[in-house]
Amino acid sequence: MLIAYPETIIDVQLVFKDDDFKVSKNSGVIDYSHSIANPFENINSDIKGGYCVIKNKRGEFLTVLSLADFQQHRAVAKTDYIWAKWYKEMCLKTLIKKAVKVHFDDVFENMEIEDNKNY
Repeated sequence: MLIAYPETIIDVQLVFKDDDFKVSKNSGVIDYSHSIANPFENINSDIKGGYCVIKNKRGEFLTVLSLADFQQHRAVAKTDYIWAKWYKEMCLKTLIKKAVKVHFDDVFENMEIEDNKNY
């Protein structure tokens, strides 16, 4: 992404149960705020979902996944042992992968083919 669009700003985060996350989109401009309640007490069972905001010269893009979405992705993965050990990291990976697939598939097609070998 940064080679094709070096000006890109990417923010990918998980939202936990006591966090306050608000987002709006007006005329293609994404405005969001994420107040993190307990940055050092984030446990897997408290994940509500996650978001990825990508901003560059192509536009501003928001991708969100709920806890149910993460569970659905995990259910079809061949690598459940990795999900079990690195749940937060796999949620973040799933989120960024979904964001770039939807909005930048032309740039990431080869990466997608390689990564899908695990699904």
